[in-house]
Amino acid sequence: MKRSKQAKSVDPIAPVAIDDLVPSGSCVSIERPECIVQDPHAIELAVRKRLSKEKGIRFMELVVRRMPDGICLDGVVHTDGNCPDVAKVVREIAKVDRVVNHLLVLPNAEKECFSDEDWASSIE
Repeated sequence: MKRSKQAKSVDPIAPVAIDDLVPSGSCVSIERPECIVQDPHAIELAVRKRLSKEKGIRFMELVVRRMPDGICLDGVVHTDGNCPDVAKVVREIAKVDRVVNHLLVLPNAEKECFSDEDWASSIE
């Protein structure tokens, strides 16, 4: 039996990194290089470090998500009322224009509650 078509051969010495998802010979281009910023985890660490210097603010949870046109913040922060402009801080760190702030801001508690009974007695 004869083959009518031969398989295309692959150049064995083409430059390709093992972990490279896009081969170097591809025609992929970056349309908006200004959208490339540092890793969201690095941004999260930088935001945490910067905000930890502020008096009267304490993050219980902080998640930073990269969006095509900016950064989204989720989490819980306790403050004594003097909360800095978190979006401004993130804009400076991440070099983006859009920051979606989904942070839940709660007042600092006098004491931490460890059970429902402690919580109930603290609001009476």
